[in-house]
Parts: sequence; C-alpha cells; structure tokens
Amino acid sequence: MVRISRFASNYHTTPKKKIKQKLYTEDEDKMLAFITAKPKKLNSWLKQLEDITYDEDDKVFMAEFDIIEKKYKTPEEYRKGEFKLYRKDNDNLSILFNLGKETIGWEIGIETDEDIFSLFGKSGKYPAQIETRFREGKLIDSGKVELGVQRDGYHEYILQGNKFDTKFHVRVIPVEDKDMWLAWTGMETKPVDSDSDEGVWDITKDKFAKLQIRNN
Repeated sequence: MVRISRFASNYHTTPKKKIKQKLYTEDEDKMLAFITAKPKKLNSWLKQLEDITYDEDDKVFMAEFDIIEKKYKTPEEYRKGEFKLYRKDNDNLSILFNLGKETIGWEIGIETDEDIFSLFGKSGKYPAQIETRFREGKLIDSGKVELGVQRDGYHEYILQGNKFDTKFHVRVIPVEDKDMWLAWTGMETKPVDSDSDEGVWDITKDKFAKLQIRNN
C-alpha cells in the first residue's frame, strides 16, 4: 500500500472518494475487488492500514508521516553496517563496507591528498572500480553506513563517519564515448526515491562490474 500512503501524504488529507479514484487509475488489477465491494467493506479495509488514519469528524483519511517508510529490495541484514576509508599503497582510495557477514568495496582513483577533500567536501568526481583486493592502508575515516538505492549502474551510501557525513554515490557515466564508474558525494544526504531500487547491493553482480579505472 505504498502508493496509497504516498497519495494521502501528498494531499495531507484525502476523502475516500479520491482514494477510490486513485485505486481505479493505478491499481485496478489488484484492487478492483475492494472497489466493487460494499462501501462499508472498503471503508473498513482502509481504516485497518497502519500508515493511514481516519478522521471521523472530517470524514477524511490522513497519512501517518512517521510510519510511512521507504521500501527497498535489499535485504535488511545488508542495508546497514560499517565503513572504512583507506589510502592504499598505490595512492588510490579504498572504501570498504561491512554489511552483515559480507564485505564489498570501491577503489577510487585519486592523485593527491587534496583530491580526498575534493571528493568528500567539494563534490569532485573521480574514476572508480569495484574493489577486488581488500587490503588495508592508511585509515582516513570510519563509521556507519546505510545503503540507499542499489541498482545496475548506480549505488548510493549514506555515510556517518568521524570526519565525513555525506551521501556517497557511484554511477556509470559515459566519458569520451566509453562507460566508466564515477564516484562523488553531495550536500544532499537524503536517499533518492526507493522506487528505483533493484536490490543490487552485491556490486560484484552489477552488470557493469567489470568496468575498470582507465590508465592515462
């Protein structure tokens, strides 16, 4: 019932008639039985939803904003964990995520110490590839991570570190007519709409997993 919850939240309060119309236009195949049922049955069904309340005086349904949550396809045991950011012996960065019993990570190509602060403080974009050697180097930062949208060609991570609190993105972008992974952060830490999530949290299974950092 995410759609009905979002519909109610957009209007703040929603008469039952509008909800019926919404069900017709978006969920006809699944909800037709409720629409064609007796009004009392539909009314009773709407009232039992956890994320919608009913105002008896105004005869409207209202979304419970604290209850409505984003829905992700990534299993809960892999959605939160810890991260560590290292400077590797080849001078690149390595960001590792410990999620449940699994470890995944990205290698980010940089050249100087200033690039670290450009990446995490000024939204600079840097080439990246999936980490294949989980070797520690000089620890730059560590903390908690929460996964946002995970889909082929795009992965987002909300970082709460000792130094950096930010949203870390890695995305496939065509550069000079060739696809490559680019990593960057942004001031906005709110995840993008979870509707676009495909649950591809295991980045080694991303269809672009073999893309490598290009050598100049």
